[in-house]
Amino acid sequence: MSEPSSQPPSSPAPSSPAPPSQPAPDRPHASTDSVDLLVAAQWGALRGWLQGISPAQRQQTSVLFGWSVDDVISHLARTLDAIAALRPAPAGTGAGTDPGAEAETVAAQDEPARPTLTVPQFLSGYSAGADDNAERTRAAAAASAADRLGELDAAWGQAQRTLAALGQYDPTVTVTGGTMRLTDFLQTRLIELVVHAGDLHRSLPEVAAPPLLPAAVERVEQTLRQGFEAKAGVLGADTELRRLPADEFILVATGRAEAPERIPAAVRGELPLW
Repeated sequence: MSEPSSQPPSSPAPSSPAPPSQPAPDRPHASTDSVDLLVAAQWGALRGWLQGISPAQRQQTSVLFGWSVDDVISHLARTLDAIAALRPAPAGTGAGTDPGAEAETVAAQDEPARPTLTVPQFLSGYSAGADDNAERTRAAAAASAADRLGELDAAWGQAQRTLAALGQYDPTVTVTGGTMRLTDFLQTRLIELVVHAGDLHRSLPEVAAPPLLPAAVERVEQTLRQGFEAKAGVLGADTELRRLPADEFILVATGRAEAPERIPAAVRGELPLW
């Protein structure tokens, strides 16, 4: 047996003070189904790709009639501006409104009731305003051409601030033509990002394709298929249409490509969605 030590037991070394907790990093508005996170992630991927597009490439003609590549890029800022312009709908409009937001909009209760739009109903308004939209896009692109990336970054920053102000209740917001749930409106923004990324890829075939997140493509395909079923009724369940891959269906549904001949004529007659 060993002899007991004559030295007093050593005291444990004092522990280092715990480092101060770090604040959580900023994150996009967190909604119930995370479509906002998909919008943020897809925008981040697309924004990185845009960094590599040269001024000369921006001036090339795009696959969209009457639009240059730069017009398409500038249109992305309008897509983000639409988020920045969102405001809570008048109190009592729709469901899921943030009670705090309702209190701020009591004064608007005397306004005429606005219809609550579904995603397909909102998208159906695109065709009616196509000419005006194209003209506004070209005018805005010409006015901001000197700092295109700065325009995009400013638009995204304002969109983020608006989402933060709207809170986490998935409120009903005022949009063109009526009101929508915030998550539904963000679905339309995700469609814009995915579809126009494809437009840019086909306009600049010499450049590596802009990154499309699989989850974003899946969500857009799902939303457009639901929209087609709402528009076409039983025709929306056509087997051949369901067999189209996601990327091809998105092109067909948004009028970027003709439906294959194997799709029944009655179904093809309901395409594109707008």
